[in-house]
Amino acid sequence: MQLLLKAGADPNGNAKSEYQPLNFAAQEGHCAVIELLLNAGADVEARGTGGRTALMTAACNGQMEAAEILVARGANVMATSSDGADAAALAEPDYPELAMFLRDHRSGGRSRSSDTLAVTR
Repeated sequence: MQLLLKAGADPNGNAKSEYQPLNFAAQEGHCAVIELLLNAGADVEARGTGGRTALMTAACNGQMEAAEILVARGANVMATSSDGADAAALAEPDYPELAMFLRDHRSGGRSRSSDTLAVTR
């Protein structure tokens, strides 16, 4: 990824694509790639399939660390997908701890997870 970006690849991918690089990295929990893309100028609020942001994609795939990074980098926890679901709602059925983290940030609070993230980064 780093070589592609250095060669001039757009960190937001192809505008015609339904799936942005940041969404794919979030889905798979590739946190180093998330950081790389964001540092290269990827739009943290870019929408992919179903109008989902990378945070929503991380949430519905149980990627807690990816979600923590995205929230710390300014992802909107209140944003909703095309079907009206926010990241917490997408996480809720299978990943209640992640949903709680997102709800905490939605209400302006700080969870223990984000405090830990700030210390370890």
